[in-house]
Amino acid sequence: MEATLWIIGAVSVITVSGAVIAIKDRRRQKGDSIECLFGEEQKPNFDILGNRELRTVPVANIIGSIGRCFDFDSSFSLKKNLPLERFSEIKRIMKKSQPLPPVTLYRVNNKYYVMDGHHRVSAAKFLCHDEIIANVINIEMKR
Repeated sequence: MEATLWIIGAVSVITVSGAVIAIKDRRRQKGDSIECLFGEEQKPNFDILGNRELRTVPVANIIGSIGRCFDFDSSFSLKKNLPLERFSEIKRIMKKSQPLPPVTLYRVNNKYYVMDGHHRVSAAKFLCHDEIIANVINIEMKR
């Protein structure tokens, strides 16, 4: 499967086998929201994108989201208008070192975008964790 990156002005478009699978708008106010990597659907089918691998990922390298970028600020904290119950529960579980399912991340040019596990990433960053266990979907793009 061939992945291609097109850059058109401030917008990046990712295609796989000719189909548009993600659009990234690089125009972002600093401190406003995390970086966005949008798909044609809110949850694109990752099976067409490449191999998944389970591994630890540096939390500092997780910079954005697929589908929920406006729910978190640039430090991956929940925005004030969102309920904190889920975040608080995950934070409590992490403090007790209890296991949580791996997050699902999209790797694009050595940067990571959250597909599933936004609250877990937010809690890990809040608690200053160095790494998080993730299912990583690697995308190799050609210009």
